[in-house]
Amino acid sequence: MFWSGQGTIESMILGILNILLARSCSPEDLFAAQARLLRVRNASPWFKDIGEVICRIIERAWERTFESPSLLRTPRFSVPRIRAACSGAGVGLQKVARILLAARDAVFVKLHPEIQSEIEQLAAAKARCRRGTRRSGRNK
Repeated sequence: MFWSGQGTIESMILGILNILLARSCSPEDLFAAQARLLRVRNASPWFKDIGEVICRIIERAWERTFESPSLLRTPRFSVPRIRAACSGAGVGLQKVARILLAARDAVFVKLHPEIQSEIEQLAAAKARCRRGTRRSGRNK
């Protein structure tokens, strides 16, 4: 039910949070839960309001994964990439999307091209806003 998307939005979010907050889960489950979370982000008006909290939960979940780097497909390359995304600028769901994109080569799970495109757009949306804000800030 969780992975099929046939449950209620509340039950799906609770299932996702259960995986994200678990002391241990596979990188594949973490990746899939994170992707699923971004897919349901528009299902509730309050979801964007808790984006920063969700981002911190995901950052911590990946940090726990780094305790067993051998579970990742290419830890030598993927751990620094994911760490950089986690510690990089930004907050909220846009940063969550950037972390997910950084982690895609670390797992054996592949995103559907449509889902990947949505996530890439979300990750880029914040960067465009920030660049616009910086320019306007320089002109003051």
